[in-house]
Amino acid sequence: MSSFPIRRMRRLRRTAALRRLVQETHLVPSQLVWPLFVCHGSDVRREVALLPGVYQTSVDELVKDAERAHRLGLGGIMLFGLPAAKDATGSEAYDEQGVVQQGVRAVKRAPAILPSCSPSCSFSCNSQAISSPCTTAGCGKSPFTCPASTPRR
Repeated sequence: MSSFPIRRMRRLRRTAALRRLVQETHLVPSQLVWPLFVCHGSDVRREVALLPGVYQTSVDELVKDAERAHRLGLGGIMLFGLPAAKDATGSEAYDEQGVVQQGVRAVKRAPAILPSCSPSCSFSCNSQAISSPCTTAGCGKSPFTCPASTPRR
């Protein structure tokens, strides 16, 4: 049994000009966001063993990477923090002196204007590395969004 079409129509792929004309996706550097991993310390640049070319950097090195991203014309950076110590509540995720918060401030002070975003997720900051429901009676919310379980500043 044959299936339709019997002949593969390649008329729209014949030349580079035609391919460009009917191309659906156009990727440019300004549409890309570079994920960066920031850690405590200074002059730190450690390669992630399982991800060649990906580094954990200190805040001072992060600023250099942000400037590089700006020079390359990237759309922005996304910061992921590696806390010095983890606890059950992931307190470094909302600490004003947390590593991501320091990184965001440093990037904003840098001369290159580059949008930066950081996930508010604190999985990497808590000791269980999971999001478990709040244990407050009947709440069922994440401990990071529940006002009853979030430590006060």
